[in-house]
Amino acid sequence: MIARSWDGSVPADRGDDYFEYLSRTGIRDLESTQGNLGVFVMRRVDGDLVRFRMISLWESSSDIRAFAGDPIERARYYPEDEDFLLELAPEVTHFEVLYGPEIISRGFVYMRENEDLIKRAQEVVLRAIKKRAPQR
Repeated sequence: MIARSWDGSVPADRGDDYFEYLSRTGIRDLESTQGNLGVFVMRRVDGDLVRFRMISLWESSSDIRAFAGDPIERARYYPEDEDFLLELAPEVTHFEVLYGPEIISRGFVYMRENEDLIKRAQEVVLRAIKKRAPQR
């Protein structure tokens, strides 16, 4: 799994409007691209700025390429981004995902005796996440 990370900042009084715009453009396009496994959008108010970080999860670099084009490190922007963002960073950063959330028991299933059950449940969850991404 690959994580694609993008950062951007807008004036604080435009933070809510930018998130709404991002929801209609980038988030929607990310979620509709085959191979996308999910999107996280984080926001931090920092004085007179609102800083955004968007992390999208991908099955492969070829799936990222379907969204971003070549080279995949180039940031993808939309027409109104220039009206909101204080700077258009030219690149994004990619990370190999080494570890993610685990399914754990809160006492309903004894872990040592049911490792196979937990492993199968994790596989079902991963398939459901992959299935959630709309197929083209």
